[in-house]
Amino acid sequence: MTWIQGYKPEWVLDKAKAEKLIAAWSRNWVGKTIEKTLVGWYEPDDSWYEALPIILIIDGEQVEICWQQFDSLSITKNQIDVNNCISYDERIPYRENALSALNESIGKRVLSVKLGMSSMALENKVIPMINSLDFELENGYLTIFNALDENGVSNVPANV
Repeated sequence: MTWIQGYKPEWVLDKAKAEKLIAAWSRNWVGKTIEKTLVGWYEPDDSWYEALPIILIIDGEQVEICWQQFDSLSITKNQIDVNNCISYDERIPYRENALSALNESIGKRVLSVKLGMSSMALENKVIPMINSLDFELENGYLTIFNALDENGVSNVPANV
């Protein structure tokens, strides 16, 4: 994602740092409404470009959420020019309200935001991993999760 012109993600993969990040951002989001969503679009296949940050407009502010690798999360604000997103000298279009899983959150007020956790076993060790950003909304949920080096979206919380 660092190859998007003007985008400087700050990747967080440590659980304690991620919890601080979410606590700081959620203070800005709770009680506010998701007004619209934007996703990068891969025009040759006419499909969502899952590797690009998902953008939520929350109470007039542009928030960019992106996952990479196994558990690296970045949340930024107003870094991506959705009208002129340039990557490797090519313009990548961002489409408004293009995914039904995201569209169900439009017009809903954010009640809470939580960081989802999972674990992975490796050589007889259990390794904790952050894996989702769960928004509890009025009458619903929005989860933006790590889909192994891409972003995934769902209308159910990843960690109930």
